[in-house]
Amino acid sequence: MKVVFNGNGYDEAWPKTAKEKGLFVIDSGVDAIKALTAEKNTAMFSKVGVLSPEECRARKYILLEQYINTVQEEVGCLVSMIRRQVMPSVKDCGLEMHIKTLEDAAKTLETDMKEIINLEEEAEAMKIQDLDSSGADELPDTMMRRPFNKVEDNPGVFTKPKWEVCADLDLAAAKARETRLEHMRALRLRIDEIEEQVPIEMWRLPSYAKLFFIDQTM
Repeated sequence: MKVVFNGNGYDEAWPKTAKEKGLFVIDSGVDAIKALTAEKNTAMFSKVGVLSPEECRARKYILLEQYINTVQEEVGCLVSMIRRQVMPSVKDCGLEMHIKTLEDAAKTLETDMKEIINLEEEAEAMKIQDLDSSGADELPDTMMRRPFNKVEDNPGVFTKPKWEVCADLDLAAAKARETRLEHMRALRLRIDEIEEQVPIEMWRLPSYAKLFFIDQTM
């Protein structure tokens, strides 16, 4: 079946229209990654010889882990910028009334970071429990697995696991998405509002004018 769409895919009304037409709509990158291991998708990929179910699970795990790590780096960077550049700029020009708002926002992001890490650790712990209780053959499809060749590390001692199993990162990825699209976005908008109150020469971060036209301002 060939589908041609010549409308505006960015129109806010399009997702609703698409659903009415019976098309599948996913408005979240994290949810799209999770869909890789949906039964109908793994069956389709396997049928056409593109990816095996195990490869779908592996790809999903890698993409979710990459997303989580990216958000963690962004959170750390934003918190550092707030405390080392934004807050000093605000203090320098006597706008101390914004300091508490900025510090509270930085603490919220740090709390989010800890929750994401905790969810990852809980997933790892659950992975170990599942292995101990049910064995690799009965693991849920959300987990990736592949057989290892037995390796004799020392005479008579085999410490390599028979299966490599990746934790289920769905919850940690969902929390990372919430942090990125809600808390970080709201904070960036607030910082933009504060920037307008600070004289250009006292703002410690480069302005858009300097970023876009740096060759003309040097």
